Amino acid sequence: MGVLKGVLEEERERLKQVEKGYLREIAKLPEGSIQIKKIKEHDYPYRILSKKGKIRCEYLGKLPEAELKEMKDKVALRKKYKSLLKDARSNQKMIERALRGKK
Repeated sequence: MGVLKGVLEEERERLKQVEKGYLREIAKLPEGSIQIKKIKEHDYPYRILSKKGKIRCEYLGKLPEAELKEMKDKVALRKKYKSLLKDARSNQKMIERALRGKK
């Protein structure tokens, strides 16, 4: 049982490092989502944010298509990291339960 406990403790430490890495990367990336609003046959990019329970729409200005695509990619990457962070935290809780002996 000692070997298994050692492996679980190593995995717990690895997941803590992974969590810190994801949090670092998430902090670098923009929040919210990107929406294109069509007003009088013109497209206007907005970033939609939720701050303190309120929805905010932030106009991004006339961005070149490449910058807009880059921003969309960054927002998508942030969402991916948040999903991976959630999985890492879930696995960490499962390992904590296993180390304590609970089901």
